[in-house]
Amino acid sequence: MRPALEVEVKSLPSRIERMELLAADVMAVFLRLPAVEDLPYRAGQYLDFILSGGRRRSFSLASAPADGKLLEVHARRASASGFTGQLFDTMRVGTLLRIEGPLGQFWFRGDSPRHAVMIGGGTGYAPLRAMLRQLLASGDRRPLTLYWGARTAQDLYEHDWLESIAAARRGFDYRPVLSEPGAGAKPWTGRTG
Repeated sequence: MRPALEVEVKSLPSRIERMELLAADVMAVFLRLPAVEDLPYRAGQYLDFILSGGRRRSFSLASAPADGKLLEVHARRASASGFTGQLFDTMRVGTLLRIEGPLGQFWFRGDSPRHAVMIGGGTGYAPLRAMLRQLLASGDRRPLTLYWGARTAQDLYEHDWLESIAAARRGFDYRPVLSEPGAGAKPWTGRTG
C-alpha cells in the first residue's frame, strides 16, 4: 500500500473566477488562487470557506488535480440569507473569499484493481465527480459503477456527460436514481427509490 499524500492544510485567499448555474438550485463556483500559491490535494477532499466571526462552510472539491489550477465546488442553495444565498444572489466574478484546505480523508484508494462502486446523492456527487475525472485523466481502466441519486431528472446536472462516458468507456456503469421521478418535465424510465 502506498503512503498517503502528504498535504499541507493552507488558509488562502481565492477569487471567484467563474460561476455556472448547473441546476435551478446548484451553482458551480470556480476559484482562482494567487499566482504564487498552489493547493495540492486528492480528488474527493474538501475545503472550508472561512466566513466572518470564524464561521465555516464546507464544500467538496468537484474538480480533480488533473483539471488544472481552478478549484471547482458545487453549492446547493440552502437558504436565502446564508452563505449559499449570498453565492446565488450577491457574489459575483471577482469576489474575494478565504478558503482553508485541503481537508478530509475521502479519496479514491487506487491500490486495488477490483470493481469500485461510488454512491452519492445531490451535490454529494461532487467529490465522486472529482475522483472520476482524476481516474479518466490518469487512464485508469478498472471497472467502476457510479450511483447518483437525485430528486428529479433536472437535478442530475451532468447526466449527459456521464452517459457519454458510460457509452465510450468499457467497464464504467452509470446508474442514476430518482426519488421524485414524476416531478420532472419528461417521463423517467430509469431507477427510482
